[in-house]
Amino acid sequence: MKPRMIRNLLSGGLIVVSLIAGSRFVAPLAAQTPPAQTYQRGAFQPVARVNPKLPIRVQLINRTSEAVDYIVVTYTNSRRLAPGQTTQLSNFPLPAYFNINPNRDRIAIQYSVSVDQKNNTAIVEIFPSGLRGDHSLNIDQTGAIYIY
Repeated sequence: MKPRMIRNLLSGGLIVVSLIAGSRFVAPLAAQTPPAQTYQRGAFQPVARVNPKLPIRVQLINRTSEAVDYIVVTYTNSRRLAPGQTTQLSNFPLPAYFNINPNRDRIAIQYSVSVDQKNNTAIVEIFPSGLRGDHSLNIDQTGAIYIY
């Protein structure tokens, strides 16, 4: 290629980059190298992991101003967690499906999940959300934790 053609291509690329930078365009993220510890092949990735070979505990922390209802599907009855309260669940079989929903309609919540590896405890903090709502959390047989 001639230097002038290269210069024209580069300046055209700068215009495109400038247009994208001024818009609300969000470029797809590049794959993380090395992959995160939670990575498994496939489109849907776990948010955290617990060790399925050890007893698992799930701690729910309600950080909203509303009561939330929760249940371990086919294992417990529905229960209520008041604002600011914390509860702990254990002795459930895997896979485990947790439904955690606001007590009132038209309120969205989201979960933040972390794991205390020393105690093999999944800590699920429940926050208000204005954009979207989480409704379920799943711990599969491998200890992978998914949010739906």
